Amino acid sequence: MSQARSHFDPRVAGLLCVALLSLAGCAQPTPRSVLVAGVAAVDITPDWQVPLGGYGARLGRLSQGTHDPIFAKALYLETPDARVVLVTTDLIGSLRNLRDAVRAELPPDLHLILAASHTHSAPGALIDTKHPMLLATVGRFDPKLLAWLRERLLRVIGEAIQARAPATFSIGSSDVPEFCRSRRRDHYPTGSAPVDPALGVIRIGPAQIVNYAAHPTVLDAGNMRISGDWPGALQRHLEVRGVKAMFTNGAEGDVAPRTPGGADDFDKCERMGAALAERVWAVPLDESTGAVSMRYVEHEVDLPAAPSFPWVKRTVLGVLRINDAAFVCVPGELSAELGLELKERYRRLGYRHMWVLGLANDHLFYILSEDQYRKGGYERSMSFYGPRLGPWLVDRFEELGRLAQDGP
Repeated sequence: MSQARSHFDPRVAGLLCVALLSLAGCAQPTPRSVLVAGVAAVDITPDWQVPLGGYGARLGRLSQGTHDPIFAKALYLETPDARVVLVTTDLIGSLRNLRDAVRAELPPDLHLILAASHTHSAPGALIDTKHPMLLATVGRFDPKLLAWLRERLLRVIGEAIQARAPATFSIGSSDVPEFCRSRRRDHYPTGSAPVDPALGVIRIGPAQIVNYAAHPTVLDAGNMRISGDWPGALQRHLEVRGVKAMFTNGAEGDVAPRTPGGADDFDKCERMGAALAERVWAVPLDESTGAVSMRYVEHEVDLPAAPSFPWVKRTVLGVLRINDAAFVCVPGELSAELGLELKERYRRLGYRHMWVLGLANDHLFYILSEDQYRKGGYERSMSFYGPRLGPWLVDRFEELGRLAQDGP
């Protein structure tokens, strides 16, 4: 962290101080508009060569230019009960070291959720490791990149705070199965493996947040140009209509994208993004007409013992509740089967809406059910905490869902 601080631009510190001071001095929202929100975006495309994260076949090679820029976007949310900032990034994952570096500059009562799209064509290089598998997958650690990204994320948070204004909250979902497919169909007797086809949509002021579960891997390991893959295209096509679009991935651990076709992989990304954007506009939304209640619950936990390569020993689990909607911050890549189980448990708790926010606040790689782990496959080879992590996490998140219902 000391190295990141040494690169910190004082202009960003000034912007954040102004934003936080304005928060400290502002009046509580009026009863008529109890939700206050602000949204901002910042380009996080490095102007130097960096390793791309996501494919071991790249062997940590450096990027070769940019096809489409990548972004971090911040949504600041405030009610009389809580203050939360959701930051989405066009990155391979949400690394704990980056989140901790950003979190250290924020006041204790401003909760941070950092969620990645999981594009496999964005910078890696954020893990300080000598492990051969990780070096091949994400490349050598680049402290300059970590410090630069920290500065950018703090900047966008400050801009989102400054942009705050009274807002309404609308949420809805529709099943859109045609753009995702299971990667584990061969491991199921009928060949029909589970996927979560739900396309979730939220509108808060000018912000449009989308949740859909599928790997951003339309661009394969042969691509060496920086890109947001299909989630980047989806956000661009949404923003043509004047919204500020944000994307969160779901329980995508064993789910691949299925495109409408195209002349090449970049064209396939554009076509999938455009088609999904049209589906987003068709999702019926329920608007909250009264007071908006919000609570964020976060626990740092010790992970169960792992039988293989120990990535980290502790992680962060969080649940954001807004009215009767829950947003479960999963620190890794949950399988669709476990994601559907979590949704069912939250329905039994009384939530009308539930999103899995995958790759949020940390990255533990793949998280499977015990049965999926026994069946093997690629996902098992990247499940470093054994067969019990998935069921253990589902139980912990159910407990957090109950806690998020308490209080305001």
